[in-house]
Amino acid sequence: ASILAVFNSGGRVAAGMLADKIGGVRTLLLAFVLQGVNMVLFATFDSEFTLIIGTAIAAVGYGTLLAVFPTLTAEFYGLKNYGTNYGVLYTAWGIGGAIGAAVVGFSMTNGDGYTLAYTISSAMMAVCIVLAFITKPLS
Repeated sequence: ASILAVFNSGGRVAAGMLADKIGGVRTLLLAFVLQGVNMVLFATFDSEFTLIIGTAIAAVGYGTLLAVFPTLTAEFYGLKNYGTNYGVLYTAWGIGGAIGAAVVGFSMTNGDGYTLAYTISSAMMAVCIVLAFITKPLS
């Protein structure tokens, strides 16, 4: 748990600083690439050391999202109804978490281990990368 906490916190600070320099969308793009590669590799991690590294990278990515999403919500949708928009964003996050848990359960029940979940996560990161290139603020 301390690996998650340390790298999640560090990811938030580092991502905030990076977003100030290169912008939130570019920062997210880097996080999506890092997470996509991490998910592809996670299926091959077979030692405690590689699992720790993979967990640390995942935590940095999670922290990046938590640092950058608030600013991008305001940038893309403005401050009018900011609370509602931000709430919808994190409701979607929660729904995604529930779906992810169900996918892992299905994968484990069918004897595939985490492979299906990692594959779906990698594919979704690829979609996020494409969206980061084509999405523009409303204003």
